[in-house]
Amino acid sequence: MSKWALVAVLSSAVTGAAAQPAWQPDTNGDHVIDLADFLDFLYIYGAEDTDMDGFYGAFDLCPEEPGTLNGCPEPPSCVPVTFDAYTYAVGQIGDQCWFLENLRTTAFASGDPIPEETGSATGWIALNDTAARCQYLWDPANGAAYGYLYNGQAVLDPRGLCPTGWHVPSDLEWMALEAHIGMTEAELGTTGFRGTSAAALKDSTGWNGDNATGFAALPGGWRRNSGSWLVLGLSGVFWTSSAVGSSEAWFRSMHSNNAGINRASIALGDGMSIRCLLD
Repeated sequence: MSKWALVAVLSSAVTGAAAQPAWQPDTNGDHVIDLADFLDFLYIYGAEDTDMDGFYGAFDLCPEEPGTLNGCPEPPSCVPVTFDAYTYAVGQIGDQCWFLENLRTTAFASGDPIPEETGSATGWIALNDTAARCQYLWDPANGAAYGYLYNGQAVLDPRGLCPTGWHVPSDLEWMALEAHIGMTEAELGTTGFRGTSAAALKDSTGWNGDNATGFAALPGGWRRNSGSWLVLGLSGVFWTSSAVGSSEAWFRSMHSNNAGINRASIALGDGMSIRCLLD
């Protein structure tokens, strides 16, 4: 886990700093609280949340004053990026710079092609253990509207799904986004539908969002590892890059009939949408 990773849930039990970072005991999301998690805790013990955003990050190392960066490295510019002959809209949301549309690349950042499944459930099942992509119901119109669905094997592939300088966001980086739109610390590390702020991420057309953040999430559906298709027009489902054991990873989803954001883990053979985050 990055030493700047978001942490969620300890608080008043620790004293001595003006504003203590919150703490998520299972920092790496592997469902085991062990030495690695303890070392993460020791790293930030006693640190001040100087910008009072509820999280400990790089900009807590120096006081924030209007108009200055106080010696902190200037963050990369949040500007549109062209990747695999397509230019993506991007936007600043809190301290993060996100793609404002779903990934549609046909190749890894390395240039290697990502295998595409184009015609059968059995074909998708055959790719459960290797990187793969598809368009919902194999329809190019769905690909144009919602981007590709990628399986979790593609997400975790070291060749990288996002352009250089970008990455598939982790579970903790999704939590930072969720905190920015109002999710409480108590809710962040839980599973199932959490909070009531999904409308801020959902596009204002296509379903019931107000798109207050500009994130413009669309209900692009989901493909199970069995090859079946689900919830196009009803749900937007997004991978994180955080593995759970050797066969699953965390994801997020938003549904038209729920005001919250779902957090759960699922098999790496499933197909979901991707948003990229600036390094």
